[in-house]
Amino acid sequence: MAVIDVIIVNYKVPLFVEQTIKSVLAASKNIPTAIWVVDNNSNDNSVPYLKARFPEVNYISNTENVGFSKANNQAIRSSSAPFVLLLNPDTIIGENTLVACLEEMNNNTACGAIGIRMHDAEGNYKPECRRGSFSLWNTCCKIIGLSSKFPNCHLFNGYYMGLNEKHKAGKANILCGAFMFMRRQALEKAGLLDERFFMYGEDVDLSYSITKNGYNIRYLPIPMLHYKGESESAAFNSKRYYPAFYGAMLLFYQKHHPNNIFMQAIVKHVVQWKIKQSLKKNYSKEKRPIDTYNLYHYNLNDPFPNLPSGTTIIVEPTPGTYQKLLNLIAHSEGKQYTFITHYPNCSTQGLQPTIPYRSLDEGITLSPGGLVKLL
Repeated sequence: MAVIDVIIVNYKVPLFVEQTIKSVLAASKNIPTAIWVVDNNSNDNSVPYLKARFPEVNYISNTENVGFSKANNQAIRSSSAPFVLLLNPDTIIGENTLVACLEEMNNNTACGAIGIRMHDAEGNYKPECRRGSFSLWNTCCKIIGLSSKFPNCHLFNGYYMGLNEKHKAGKANILCGAFMFMRRQALEKAGLLDERFFMYGEDVDLSYSITKNGYNIRYLPIPMLHYKGESESAAFNSKRYYPAFYGAMLLFYQKHHPNNIFMQAIVKHVVQWKIKQSLKKNYSKEKRPIDTYNLYHYNLNDPFPNLPSGTTIIVEPTPGTYQKLLNLIAHSEGKQYTFITHYPNCSTQGLQPTIPYRSLDEGITLSPGGLVKLL
């Protein structure tokens, strides 16, 4: 019987899902684990592609895109392990991640959920992995930009709890849905994910509901890679994205503070203003091209060399090296490196290429944005 159910929702990113599954298999080597992939009608042959490579994984195929919350709930209801990990399809975890989360849960029976330290492929710390109170003050500071102007200040950046203690284990109030390791009992008492949140805000709501039921939430400074937004980039539409993203904040306040009309009015006004400002910028989710002329092939079993700022580092992750890769990424913050992963013995055969993946040579090469653009 499985001890952990790992749930991954896929939408048009099967190559990233493949990479994520490989890291989960390495992390669960000595832990009975069931992996669930819920496909939200990708229409790119994702499920047959993944089934051929990972027949041991459980698959749920939807005939429409039912959203992040409902897709996760489908797998939660179909599984039974005492612990559940919601994991984004564009992530890599290390070999010691699941062991550390289980130890924390066993040592703290009041712990309902755990989050870990997230970095992107450039080493940048992603503060959404450990957030503070979702108060009216913190929300407004986040939306109007005070939190980004004063990142280390708890007064103006209470939304992200300041950034000074990101390397310390401790309490968190809100986790990121890209990695939520939960006690099933706490998850069920919270009512699972609220399916009114289609893609954004469900992690805030779930975190709040878990603590509301008497559990605490912990943060462990174990690094993971979160490319962030690969499924989102697959079908990005600014007119749909911003209302959904910022509108989730309003939905949260309407749900948890139904009688505070004044608070709801303020949040609604600020959210509408932020949506209008964001749409004016005409922001694109397309990632920058990878500079393959400044490329360094690095063997993860070798000592790490002194490389110039801006180097693109290509690695070939294998079981036993994921944790080293993640430690390198975390320690590269501020050095302007970009880490891309290469799998020489893999191919895209069987996929319908709705996203034009290109490799540096034989095999599959993944980078921020999925596509390695040759300069």
